[in-house]
Amino acid sequence: MAVLGMDQYAHLIAERLACSTLVTNLREAAMALDAGRVPVLAPSQWLRRADPLPHSWDVTSDSIAAWVAGAVGARQLVLIKPAGAGGADLVDPYFRRLLPADVSATVLPADRLSALMSSVRA
Repeated sequence: MAVLGMDQYAHLIAERLACSTLVTNLREAAMALDAGRVPVLAPSQWLRRADPLPHSWDVTSDSIAAWVAGAVGARQLVLIKPAGAGGADLVDPYFRRLLPADVSATVLPADRLSALMSSVRA
């Protein structure tokens, strides 16, 4: 049910984000990118077909993002956490096991997004 909640949030983001397209798999994401659109992943169908993750509360959207990053061949993954979040335990316990070695991960609280934007412009 938590993953279905992610789908609902993806629908909201896709509805409100200009130039975006709701996608459910890698092929649709590639097509969206080829069309110059921002793919917004509703992950439940893809996860149900692949079933790559343990069914546990140790696996959250963090681990799903790490798995997707590996599946799409991403070089970088950025996780945005609630404003004011801090500490070493910002990601779920399973995240580091799923993050591919060649994917760099940045975890930022929402109130520190300017740091991310500065590094993108550099």
